[in-house]
Amino acid sequence: MTSSISSPALFNADYKALVIGASGAIGANEVLKSEADGSTLWLTSVGAAAINPALFPKLSYNMQKDFAPVSLAANNVEVFVVNTNNPAKDAVELMAAAKAKKELATLGYDKAMGARPLNRVISDKIKNVLTDEILFGKLKKGGFVKIDFEKEFIFTFTSL
Repeated sequence: MTSSISSPALFNADYKALVIGASGAIGANEVLKSEADGSTLWLTSVGAAAINPALFPKLSYNMQKDFAPVSLAANNVEVFVVNTNNPAKDAVELMAAAKAKKELATLGYDKAMGARPLNRVISDKIKNVLTDEILFGKLKKGGFVKIDFEKEFIFTFTSL
């Protein structure tokens, strides 16, 4: 997240409201329904501007028709870093069993949309669980994850 304001015009602006939306869609809708007087800005990421329209075909906004880019505000590159003594090579070393891979492929494919739903399925079924474990749980200090599937996804965690 970028938190500094470097432009004097932005620093001295009289802001009416600040809207923060988890996926960016909330902020987009606020700007979309606001007066076009320049008092409401949407600082967004590539996620809300480019990725969300591809993942969510029923968004209430259309990036090409409803918005115009004004300026690049930040160019961020995020990286995971660890102590040099940590043996991890990735954020989480993940081994998905054949059953889990097959289930992801089944859930992530739609005849009409192809593999477009796959990203959502991975987020819902895998990424959300791993995020909680990395931030607050068994993987807080690093570790390994094995994912299998029986009637649901089964996570086996090995902490460092």
